[in-house]
Amino acid sequence: MGHHGPMRYWQSSPQRGLPLLLIHGYGAMIEYWNAVLPTLAERHTCYLLDLYGFGYSADLKTRPNKRMWANQVASFIHKVIPEPAILIGHSLGGTMSAQMALDYPQFVRGLVLVDSTGVPGTGPLYTHHERAFHKLVQAPMVGELIATAIGGRVGVTQFLYNLYYRKERVRSEVIDILSGPLRKPGSGSFSAERPTGIR
Repeated sequence: MGHHGPMRYWQSSPQRGLPLLLIHGYGAMIEYWNAVLPTLAERHTCYLLDLYGFGYSADLKTRPNKRMWANQVASFIHKVIPEPAILIGHSLGGTMSAQMALDYPQFVRGLVLVDSTGVPGTGPLYTHHERAFHKLVQAPMVGELIATAIGGRVGVTQFLYNLYYRKERVRSEVIDILSGPLRKPGSGSFSAERPTGIR
């Protein structure tokens, strides 16, 4: 389903209440929402998907942008969800959800942004060293090598400890789930980049 290839998604059952579409952030996937999903699904039909380039949806052959992901989500709502949905977007998913509301208001009933990216800052966005690193990981094979190093259990564990306030939530099954897609062939250079060029 979709212009860029297969898209993985999940839907709660039974169907009830207003439809919620949960959209993960950069480097995440459907399972990112596991902790809150049971509570939300008690009153709503929940839909979750892996954005292209993440999780187990198709890998991207072109540089990503928020309009491309907005098109993906619009197509998903049109084909799968029988009415406009409330979009719940985390981080990059929040930026994409806002773009979706602008481009496809007919599919959006409401918008919930959770720690969303996309708000311009006042200082310099990246240091000289960060810009150099991002150019390096975009070089052929280099991104793959870096992703192999950081995509293992140790790299993902460290990433989650830096990300999570409640360290006890960094459990073995979470580490296994989130490191899985990074072990896919071809995911390296895209996964090793931070979303510096997403517009």
